[in-house]
Amino acid sequence: MQNLYFKKVNIFMEPINYKISKYTKLFWENKKLYVYNTANGLKANIFEDDLIEQIKRLNNGEMISSDEIDNRLVNTGICIQDFVDEDAVVQDLITHTLTNDYTSLRLIILPTRECNLRCVYCYENKRAEYMHDE
Repeated sequence: MQNLYFKKVNIFMEPINYKISKYTKLFWENKKLYVYNTANGLKANIFEDDLIEQIKRLNNGEMISSDEIDNRLVNTGICIQDFVDEDAVVQDLITHTLTNDYTSLRLIILPTRECNLRCVYCYENKRAEYMHDE
C-alpha cells in the first residue's frame, strides 16, 4: 500500500496542526451537538463543553495544534492533521476493502445516478444520468 496521504512531512517534531475532516458533518438540535463522519461511519453525541468548543473552532476554519487538541477528536477521525490528503485516504480504504475483504458480499445496484435525496453529507456530484436498457 503506497503512502499517498501526506503532502509534506514534519521532521522536526514541531506541534502539528489539526483541521476538521471534510467528511465530518455537524448537526445541532436543542443545543446538542451530533457528529457524523461519512468516511468512517462515526456517529456521536458530543456533550462535553471543552470538546464542543474545539469542534466549533475547527468548524470555523481554525487550526488547533497537537499541544492543545483533545486526542478523542483525532482518534475518532473528527479532525485530522492539516497535511493529510483525505481523498487519497478514502480512495485507498475503498480499494483495500473491495480487493481484500472476503468476509462479506457486496452488491451495488445503480439504476440511475440521479439521486433526489440531496443529503447534506453526500459528497457525490449531482448529475442527470440514466442507465440504458441494455
